Amino acid sequence: YLLLDKQGWRVFLISASIPIFIPPMILLVIVLVRESMSNDSSNMEQMEEMEEVDSLADNPDRKDIPEIVPDVKKRIFRVSMCMFLNMFQGYGTIILVPTLLRQVNINETGNKEDCSATSIYGVQYLIIAAVGVANVGGRLMSFFLPKFAPFNIRHGITAAVIAVCYGIASCYQDTVTITITMVMAKLLYAYTQVELYVKWIDPAFFGRKMHARGSSICCGTGYTGTLAGIVLAAFTTPTVAAGVTCVVCVIQVFVCLSFTEF
Repeated sequence: YLLLDKQGWRVFLISASIPIFIPPMILLVIVLVRESMSNDSSNMEQMEEMEEVDSLADNPDRKDIPEIVPDVKKRIFRVSMCMFLNMFQGYGTIILVPTLLRQVNINETGNKEDCSATSIYGVQYLIIAAVGVANVGGRLMSFFLPKFAPFNIRHGITAAVIAVCYGIASCYQDTVTITITMVMAKLLYAYTQVELYVKWIDPAFFGRKMHARGSSICCGTGYTGTLAGIVLAAFTTPTVAAGVTCVVCVIQVFVCLSFTEF
């Protein structure tokens, strides 16, 4: 709080974010891996047997979980990419929406020095709230949409629609356009995020042997995308931030389409 006035809110935000994200990534990806490698084989076998017993007790169907799945490294890479790109645009929206609304005010007044142009007021607070509520709606969508098409088709289309939303927001900045595009983008982001979480949490997706390591890597890269999206929205103009996010979503289209095995 004492540094906020001297640093500015953008630098302060990054300074506060880095200590949160970096240490868990180091612990998960490096420290835990070294500890697991130092354990002798007998302890590992004992732990696996205990986990298997617990899993079977909770759910008999879990006995079909494979020990190793084919192309597991390829799966980890693709899910990590999806997590990074998805959380990049999803969390970046938290800062991008207010900056877009401020840009709308500046465009209407034509004066950057006017306090009313650089502040959020009135109905604009409801717009920000609507974007937040869309996050809940997207999570509810995940219960109904999976049965209508394969994973790669659903999320390829979803990422394409999100890219269109950000492309429109970068070109046409008025209140109605910002509201519609950002609500739609947040809705579809939340829907994609739920299904990605289901993938890397499921032990059958990475196999028993690589599940802990794979899910840790996916989680770490996802939060790296969160930090990158926030930095982009905080340190660039709204037009540039929306345009770069559009490109990120186009990349996500191709990554999602690569999931052809399910």
